[in-house]
Amino acid sequence: MAAQPDIAGVHFQEFNFWMPPLLRAIRRMGKKTFYTAHYIRPHAYPPLLPRAIWDARHRLACRLCDGLFVLSEQVREELSEFLGPAHPPIDVAPHGVWTIGQSPLRPSLESRLQKKRLLFFGTMRRNKGLDLVLQAMPKLPDFELTIAGAPREADYFYGEVIPRVRLLGVGDTRIKVIDRFISDQETDALFAGHSAILLPYTQEFTGQSGVVFLALAHEIPVVCRGVSGLNDIVGRFQIGVNFAEPTADALVAAIRNLYAQGQTHALAEHIRQAREHFSWDETARATLRGYSRNAHQEESTAHDCRVATIS
Repeated sequence: MAAQPDIAGVHFQEFNFWMPPLLRAIRRMGKKTFYTAHYIRPHAYPPLLPRAIWDARHRLACRLCDGLFVLSEQVREELSEFLGPAHPPIDVAPHGVWTIGQSPLRPSLESRLQKKRLLFFGTMRRNKGLDLVLQAMPKLPDFELTIAGAPREADYFYGEVIPRVRLLGVGDTRIKVIDRFISDQETDALFAGHSAILLPYTQEFTGQSGVVFLALAHEIPVVCRGVSGLNDIVGRFQIGVNFAEPTADALVAAIRNLYAQGQTHALAEHIRQAREHFSWDETARATLRGYSRNAHQEESTAHDCRVATIS
């Protein structure tokens, strides 16, 4: 890399414990260093390593960068608080809406809402709030639920979630579980066959959710707790319903509220506007602005050099 003068900087997309010495080496080459903090603290800390040590290492890596990026305004505030005063500049480069095929079979939003089919989708972890969904289901007898995704914390999923699903599922088939990785083709069919996505994430969830951008891609509303970066999207663009209290009653009320609104056209328009705002073009422009500002260059010259990205 030192022999490639056209590479002006290196952009890390994930934090690893080895980042600080690598960042120092890159800076000694005269290159700029950037890092996208997708989360402040990991969803699960490495075993046998004290959390304080991991947090200190993450904080050090951030401070060694010339510029930092986050996916939302709320995460920028959280990262600033985590780092303390005199941290590197933090720019918001929002996640883009996932690119999917345009299926001619996708039902209208109005017809999907009539079916009352709820989808809990994504990697299964404690901080996703799945137990709250299962507490709410007895109070939603006219709704169906699909739980789809690979368990990341097997002891939680098979030791706590599945027994509760079996208890709730005795005598009916309202709850369906697909406990594995879901392919893109299966994802298209799942989202087309359901009417709302549930994101009742806990306060321990930090960062941004890729599922909400899948929901936008598939033009389906969401019901979520306004934690971390989720409030920036759902609250601002009104692509569904937010709730605050971590209770089953609050989740039930939010779900009922979504289906009782009767303003399908307005909801569909809000989703369309959010899709346009969270385009990959806007993400690229925000990233280039961050490069230019942190490199003390005019934005128009940011294209004259390359930035290597490390995932």
